[in-house]
Amino acid sequence: MSRNTHGVAIVVIILLALLGGCATTGGGKDITVRFEEYPRSSIPAFVAKVRIESSIGNVMSILMDFSSWPGWAYGCERIEVLETIGYTDAYLYQVTKVPVIRNRDSIIHAMSSSSDGEVVIRFEAAPDYCLDSQRSACEMVNESRLIRVTEMSGSFALRNVSANEVEVTWQQHLDPAGWVPDFLVRWKQGDIPVRSLTRLKALAESH
Repeated sequence: MSRNTHGVAIVVIILLALLGGCATTGGGKDITVRFEEYPRSSIPAFVAKVRIESSIGNVMSILMDFSSWPGWAYGCERIEVLETIGYTDAYLYQVTKVPVIRNRDSIIHAMSSSSDGEVVIRFEAAPDYCLDSQRSACEMVNESRLIRVTEMSGSFALRNVSANEVEVTWQQHLDPAGWVPDFLVRWKQGDIPVRSLTRLKALAESH
């Protein structure tokens, strides 16, 4: 095997573990996933849906308990709360596990709101949050040598579909940064929502 072929093989293995499967639609018995073109990006966004036998309050409590994310969010190795602003805003630092090559990290601004019986948690990358910051929590962020994700946005929308069932809609666009070919990201993108929502559903229904 040549050096170039060996390098491509390693990238494929990494993406199999990190980024998940790509088709126009997919998922499993309880989860549906579709992909949409995203403005000014060759990487599509995904929209995933799952129904959970639970209440909005229960699912919301899991999503807002950031310490629980490594237990259900696929690839999330560690998450730290950098700042909370009231009950609706938080800045988070997340490390995403990537086999063989360096892990990725990201700073996330999460914001929650509710209207017409629907609760929405929006999130976006905030890569400059710790620049020139004196917060002690930013020390580890500024010292990190991981590849930082700078392009990410999405939301979780929760709404009741029956007295004891909640529909969760997760939309997300993410560029993993660093040298990762777009076609490989697209090829293995779907595992992120499928694996994550499968774990979230199990956690919420047993919570």
